[in-house]
Amino acid sequence: MEIKNANSFNDNIRETIAEIFVDAFFDSALKYISKNKETLKKIFTPMFVLEHFYVAVIENEIAGIIACNDRHNTCININKNIIIKYIGKLKGFFIYHIIKKSFNNYTKKFKIETSEKTAVIEILATKLKFRRIGIASSLMDYIIEFPEFKHYVLEVIDTNKNALELYRKYGFKETHRKKFNPSKEFNYFIYMKYSKDKL
Repeated sequence: MEIKNANSFNDNIRETIAEIFVDAFFDSALKYISKNKETLKKIFTPMFVLEHFYVAVIENEIAGIIACNDRHNTCININKNIIIKYIGKLKGFFIYHIIKKSFNNYTKKFKIETSEKTAVIEILATKLKFRRIGIASSLMDYIIEFPEFKHYVLEVIDTNKNALELYRKYGFKETHRKKFNPSKEFNYFIYMKYSKDKL
């Protein structure tokens, strides 16, 4: 297995990232945007910021993805016009603000002082056929070694037990949680932080 920055591939990698992203987060969140996976892929494909994505490659196939950026950047450039194009003006405008809130305002969202040396792990997902063989762990190993960062923060839902177990294994600690009433899929957003300084 090899891990590479997504920018080292041609632009077609966006479609593969979108496929993995949509499959991983459809049931917990994305189905509320659209119940059509192809529509979701069309929405997100052009919005990914490839320089913040890292992909695990096994025999020339993308097996998993992770997005990691500092507090001044985001892995998804939210485009209101693209969202409205595929799901309509009224719903699109509402969804635009929901997504924008999810991928911005890190200091308020994580309720901690996000320094210049803090990285935000936005997305971690594995292609279905490659799950449970250590892809997510390999991607985490890779970004945790970035020398420019001393702290890492992330958001995970309370029902994602596999992700919670993985993050705790790496030393992530819960800082707080936020109730999410509209969802039937989960109860809380859990916010976690890991610091190399404590090692």
